[in-house]
Amino acid sequence: MRKFAILALVPCALAISSCSSLDEFGRKISGGAGQEPPAEQSQAPATGLSEEDKLKFAEESVDLLVEAVRKDDYAAYFRNFAKDHKDLIKEADFKIRNEKFREQCGDYQSREFIGILKKQIFDVYLWKAKYSKLPKDEILLRLFVVEEDGKPGIYAFNVQPF
Repeated sequence: MRKFAILALVPCALAISSCSSLDEFGRKISGGAGQEPPAEQSQAPATGLSEEDKLKFAEESVDLLVEAVRKDDYAAYFRNFAKDHKDLIKEADFKIRNEKFREQCGDYQSREFIGILKKQIFDVYLWKAKYSKLPKDEILLRLFVVEEDGKPGIYAFNVQPF
């Protein structure tokens, strides 16, 4: 049996742990696997945009995030994050975590959209993805999208290869 670390992209930040869920900052989420990051009271629910607009934003954001990880592009990675969630890790840590992620998972190859979890504070967009070093495994990509001042923003991005 292969053991994989959960690689939570804190903003691609890899937090290495075995079989526990972590938020986008590498903190253990209470309640175990499958829990989303704790909601903030000041955030408003994502309600003003059409479903098509939110899905388009989510797809474009994942493209941007995957490419930013590949290129180690710190500024591009945080471009669509909500204002309270921008630049929460240092650039050097971002690059180290990207390198560790690529060592374990390889290069991004493809993804398939699998659905949306509706929450009060954010919507969670889900994809199953393939990476070159794990050709037989599907990796879960989770993008947490909030609405901020009438525009979509990224609350968190999480990658789980377990």
